Amino acid sequence: DTTHDDSGRGVSAELNTGVVYLRGTRGAKAMVQSWRKAMLRQKGGKHLTENVNDQSLFNQVVSGGEVKDLQAWLRSRRAEGVAAPPDAFASLPGNYRRVHQTGSSHEPCLPGAGCAATTFTFGTLPVRPFTGGHTWFNQNVQEMDGHEQPQHQPITVHFTFQFG
Repeated sequence: DTTHDDSGRGVSAELNTGVVYLRGTRGAKAMVQSWRKAMLRQKGGKHLTENVNDQSLFNQVVSGGEVKDLQAWLRSRRAEGVAAPPDAFASLPGNYRRVHQTGSSHEPCLPGAGCAATTFTFGTLPVRPFTGGHTWFNQNVQEMDGHEQPQHQPITVHFTFQFG
């Protein structure tokens, strides 16, 4: 939904797993392990429906809230060795893409290995360059105001799987 996209608050909606970019951080590894484990728990289940799939399980794993103190968050990322420029988030417009953090902690280790749990922080990709089938075919993002500007050109169109 591009209305949410322009406000930067799209996390209240279902997130689409069609295009996912992950860095090799402990938090990203923890999220992937939790998502993987959630899918494995469903494998072969007799109660599976169109509402239980990789997409819905992803949304369950990443549920959380917006990071309010970005500078404190950046300091904690740097303490874990994540590279971030000192002036990151220094002057952001009102419609910047927000950073969100999971509400629960997850273990980044492979099965059978013990490790400390951690949270996962994430942001959403902007809809115009990373559009899905619905925003392309139904909302016609490719014809919205400013579509001819280079920053609004699509990088990818993910053809979303829909039940019907």
